[in-house]
Amino acid sequence: MKSVNIRGQSYNLYRNLQDFVKYTMQKLLESDSISENEIERLKDKEYCKNTFNLKYPLLSENRFAYAEDDKKHPRYYAENGFFVRGYYLCNDWYEKRNENPFAEWLKRISIGENK
Repeated sequence: MKSVNIRGQSYNLYRNLQDFVKYTMQKLLESDSISENEIERLKDKEYCKNTFNLKYPLLSENRFAYAEDDKKHPRYYAENGFFVRGYYLCNDWYEKRNENPFAEWLKRISIGENK
């Protein structure tokens, strides 16, 4: 099982990065640990590309946003997979592409840089 170290505390990545992101974002949103300004940035495609190397915004109010392929696959988890505070979470996470950027973002928000 992989883990990431944030400010001296180790967090398990569960089975994979997607599980870790879902769990972490759920806890952060439920506990109001992300500023409203940062939540607005997490809904911005360009910010999420630069911050997480994602192709889509990390959060969306529309589960079917960015369903661009022929089969119109949603790029966001369904309600039973992730739905917190009216937001859907991007499901396009890959260890090699997104693991380090997500860990770096967690470090920044844990010390209050993204207020």
